[in-house]
Amino acid sequence: LGLCVSCHFPHDSDNMKLLRAGGADLCFTCHSDADLKLKNVHPPVAKGECLKCHDAHAAPGRFQIDGPINDLCTKCHEEQREGTHVLRGFGGKPHPMRGVPDPKRPGRRFACSSCHNPHSSDSLKLFRYAAEKAFDICQNCHQK
Repeated sequence: LGLCVSCHFPHDSDNMKLLRAGGADLCFTCHSDADLKLKNVHPPVAKGECLKCHDAHAAPGRFQIDGPINDLCTKCHEEQREGTHVLRGFGGKPHPMRGVPDPKRPGRRFACSSCHNPHSSDSLKLFRYAAEKAFDICQNCHQK
């Protein structure tokens, strides 16, 4: 609502769509890129493809995400599409990925981003929390 000139210069620009800057540089005029420079960077982030996941104009989701986070992630990570994580728990049942609250982030539903940072991470597999091996991530919610 009236913030068009935050990104667009209405009279003249060397960038397409009269943008003030090109690619991810436009996003970084307002957003910090500090958390995008960790050891492991998600490939679309490394390429500056912010708009693959975010819609600057009218995204229905939180953080200008173009739809539910799990649906967004499974556009590229098709093997996770059936709604349960590939990891099978100790009881043989898959970890629920829909319809349960996120125990570490109050007010949010459990989603791919509960365990994985979609931008970058110092941990393997873009884990949100420190983990030397895959099962270590479980300890953040499931105490011994």
